[in-house]
Amino acid sequence: MFEDAPDSTDYANVWDPSSDFYKSPETILIDKPDSLIKEHTTTFIWNSTRTGSPTGTSIDTSEYINIRWSYSLNGSDYTDTSAIRTVTFTYLTDTLNSFDIRTHYPNGEIEDPPTHYEFRVDNIVGPTLRFHPRKYDKAVVGIPFTMEIFAEEVTGLTGAKIVLKYSLDSLSIGNITAPADSLFFLSPNGETTLFLESVRSDSDGIGTITLNMALAGADADSVNGTGELAILEVKPLLSGTSTIRFSSESIYRDSENKDIVFQDSSLVKGIIIAE
Repeated sequence: MFEDAPDSTDYANVWDPSSDFYKSPETILIDKPDSLIKEHTTTFIWNSTRTGSPTGTSIDTSEYINIRWSYSLNGSDYTDTSAIRTVTFTYLTDTLNSFDIRTHYPNGEIEDPPTHYEFRVDNIVGPTLRFHPRKYDKAVVGIPFTMEIFAEEVTGLTGAKIVLKYSLDSLSIGNITAPADSLFFLSPNGETTLFLESVRSDSDGIGTITLNMALAGADADSVNGTGELAILEVKPLLSGTSTIRFSSESIYRDSENKDIVFQDSSLVKGIIIAE
């Protein structure tokens, strides 16, 4: 239904900006997550403002079924256009997320700017370790990409031993580096940090990589919160779904030089989907 519908004699074309019945392309989010959600899964449902027939007219609105949409999560490339009006995202990383969606008219007009929505996920309870992104679903066999390791919700952190496990048949892990100084969680104020060369071992088709890092110096301040610890170069070897997990051998070291041992259930694996 259109508000204040003009007389039908003023009708020219519903896709023509000069028509009294014209409406610019716009998406309406019918269902969306709250601004803060505790689950890693959420669903969006939408429609266009261009639905239904103008009041008191016999205008042919059959072309409305040809409206399409495309969307983007967290700045990724927009999807191909589709008439589907819902999407569910899973394994969202604990961070601020953004969803952008555009209506596409049959005449080629595209909603600009797109409808934008932001929401925060807080599914992971720390102190623990997680990957960013938690799920990488744009991987291509044989093409390397990067995943980051984050400390999650820590208090008094001064060092970490991170032990990674993965299938040698499905993944290859190349260079492992510390973040840039300005991003390294263990040196927020420019402190000297030890980032030791990774130790690798293979057994029964499983690759194991051990990383060690720590603040250097007895007077170095410990750190609190959530931040980046390492960057991995990952190359998928097979199509399908693969995982990288944190072994329970992983530990944090606190400000009193005591180990914080993780429970397996608290360590959040990384998921890679390759084609």
